Amino acid sequence: MEVGALVFENYIQRETLKRCSRRFANFATIIFKLLLKR
Repeated sequence: MEVGALVFENYIQRETLKRCSRRFANFATIIFKLLLKR
């Protein structure tokens, strides 16, 4: 995995903890997977 991907994943985790939103977590996970496919 690239460094950028790790940073992005950490950002997702922090935002998810702040918002406590499953919808946001699912949305971010989908985007993260799409970015990894590139």
